[in-house]
Amino acid sequence: MRRRAFTLAELTVGVVVMMVTLGVATMSLRSTDQTAKREAERLAAYLYRQIDKAERIHKGFTMKVGTNSVTINWGDLYSEDTSFKASDGCSYNLQGSRNYNVNRHLFTVGATINVYDAKGGQCNVVLATATEGRIRIAVIK
Repeated sequence: MRRRAFTLAELTVGVVVMMVTLGVATMSLRSTDQTAKREAERLAAYLYRQIDKAERIHKGFTMKVGTNSVTINWGDLYSEDTSFKASDGCSYNLQGSRNYNVNRHLFTVGATINVYDAKGGQCNVVLATATEGRIRIAVIK
């Protein structure tokens, strides 16, 4: 009668394959959570693109921030961009609207857009004041 069993090499390969599979599954689950910092970076990139577009077409815009979206109005009747939406579980907070002045290359009134994630994290996207034409991200711990 012969015994059949796994060799040490076969067991080792099996354990390694299971560990790699578990590692991939764990990493993919963590990457699906949208943190406030990642959402703030996504919002800042969107605003940079809108400022770049304004500079290219030599036209200012008005930005209105809602709870779950950002609306850019270019001043024409049919040129409102409502395509930017908050990721699942994230929300924004900014009172009022802000104008971007293309001649001065800055927002006429500075503001802070509060970005929140589902786990209670907060990050701020700061539209610099009228003396500076830049955007920065401030992480709130």
